[in-house]
Amino acid sequence: IGLFHDLNLDARLYATVAQKTRLPTLKDRYSIRLGRYIENPGIRPEEAVNYEIGYQGRLWGKAQAEAALFWNDIKDKIQSVNLNGAADCSNVNQCQMQNVGKARIKGVELGLKMPLGTQWEIGGNATWMDVKNISDPTVRLTGIPKTKILLHALWRPVASVNLVAFAERNGSRWGSNTVKLNGFTTLNLKAVWHLQALAAEIGVNNATDKNYELNDGFPTPGRMWFANLSYRF
Repeated sequence: IGLFHDLNLDARLYATVAQKTRLPTLKDRYSIRLGRYIENPGIRPEEAVNYEIGYQGRLWGKAQAEAALFWNDIKDKIQSVNLNGAADCSNVNQCQMQNVGKARIKGVELGLKMPLGTQWEIGGNATWMDVKNISDPTVRLTGIPKTKILLHALWRPVASVNLVAFAERNGSRWGSNTVKLNGFTTLNLKAVWHLQALAAEIGVNNATDKNYELNDGFPTPGRMWFANLSYRF
């Protein structure tokens, strides 16, 4: 449900309320993950009510800005729990996907996108979050960074070619109830060539070959080159 009010042709205020349900997957219910987990077929769906108020509009020239405050009330939060309180999951210290109770996530999000002449565009998005386990503050909510910042720059040397750079900064997050994972910064680059309905891409993800983890003990891929060819019809 949303309420939107246009202040003028270039600015809008809004307020929304959304109810969402995350159904547990078959992996959440039954996978033992090479003996490191115990199945939990009785795990309940995770339900959330999300509230948001915000602004969208033009600040100056063609610069577009967004700002939002959000509050998420979560019931039956689904996450991995180590049954023995160890730092990671193993055949000795097994984990289980469980409903850890009620949680609250609140924060603010700011965004800006601005063209520089006819060939350049720069922009960014920043999110700050405060996370709390309402049912049991001693149980950490895992996998959620406190801060996330995205920056991008686009150069269009000719009409059919885009050169794009993305930088992403993630703050620290809890990987388990006792292990806190460090924050990290990655850089992605790509070139895109458009010819009517045909598009060709070449680029590199994690260009600096940063070694980082989203889950304790599971490093993410290093530098990866890619090429794509697509046709839209």
